Amino acid sequence: MGTGTTTVFRWLGRSAIAFAILVIVLIVAVLIAQRVSDGPMGPLQGGSFRSGELVPGPVANWSFVEQTTGMPEIELVAPQTSRIAGLMLNEGKLYIPCDLGFMANRSWGSSTTLWFGRAMSLLKRWHIDAIEDGRVVIRLDGKRYGGQVTRVTDPDLLAALRAQVEQMAKNFGGLESLPPAPTEEPNDIWFFHVAPRAI
Repeated sequence: MGTGTTTVFRWLGRSAIAFAILVIVLIVAVLIAQRVSDGPMGPLQGGSFRSGELVPGPVANWSFVEQTTGMPEIELVAPQTSRIAGLMLNEGKLYIPCDLGFMANRSWGSSTTLWFGRAMSLLKRWHIDAIEDGRVVIRLDGKRYGGQVTRVTDPDLLAALRAQVEQMAKNFGGLESLPPAPTEEPNDIWFFHVAPRAI
């Protein structure tokens, strides 16, 4: 093997090491930014909320949610992480859906979108954390509200909430119908009922 080939391999090896170090530094920087951020970082989870007017009393009537204009943000008190999440009202009660493939695993016309949806479903963990400690803070239009979430397990209510999510997706996308619900995992969706909690 000539010196030119040795030099190329040496250069490739150093480049690979430099690239690996750069990737590690970027990952660490993102993780630190997430922990210190005031809420979610776009589609990525973020840290605990520091801004927003605190509404100290428990909220009994969530009907105002339908008039809000901003994206709902949910903070889990433990482990102090936040994310953008959907909110939905059903018979006057507030619910937070956690899509684990029920909607994301349907084809939206692009294999890239389908792959991304499946990956996001598999990487979610907040629903597990919410079962362990259901205290949440919901930030809407610059105000923070306390809540206590519990997972919905009633089969009839689950069926109604699934149907509601599908209808919301059809309305949002202007669709006549949706692809059928997926049969392969990930294909679940969890719902959390939000009960009043003072903060």
